[in-house]
Amino acid sequence: MTEAARPLTAIRAGLREWDPGENRWDLIVAANVHTLVVEQADRIVRALKPGGLLVVEGFHADVRAATKCVSAHPAL
Repeated sequence: MTEAARPLTAIRAGLREWDPGENRWDLIVAANVHTLVVEQADRIVRALKPGGLLVVEGFHADVRAATKCVSAHPAL
């Protein structure tokens, strides 16, 4: 099987409830959950295989202010 043909497992789950296991994932993507990523960092790092990647996507406060983006989350 070539790299391009590798199967993909996608899971949409709450970071506090989900058990990612250990040494299991090549890639973990966390979108708009910066506070949770920091809170759960130990679990996330243990879940990555050696050489695995963690991609964190979010918006800087300046961008949110400039675009008048309002979050329902009290910590953001």
